[in-house]
Amino acid sequence: MNLQSLPDFTGPAYRADTGYQNDRDATAADVLRYEIDELGNDHQTPAELMDDLSQVPARKLTWVARTRHGAARYGEPEEMTLPAGTKIVSTDPHKGVLVLVP
Repeated sequence: MNLQSLPDFTGPAYRADTGYQNDRDATAADVLRYEIDELGNDHQTPAELMDDLSQVPARKLTWVARTRHGAARYGEPEEMTLPAGTKIVSTDPHKGVLVLVP
């Protein structure tokens, strides 16, 4: 599996600003490791994909929800327009979608 083989995100996307920002030098792999190691989330990300994500800046990842209601649990949701080529990296049990924005 590689980044290009990830499924495309299509449809509406909503996000609530939580105020959280990653470290400036953090990678996308660092974000997933934090999710797994510190938050206990089970992303089941293959090792080869983690290798690819270690080359991607964390700022290219964002959590979104497919519904306004899904994003409202984190604050005031706003609809986002994600560009073509946005990839789904992972999902969570709360219907959140971690996306890689080109």
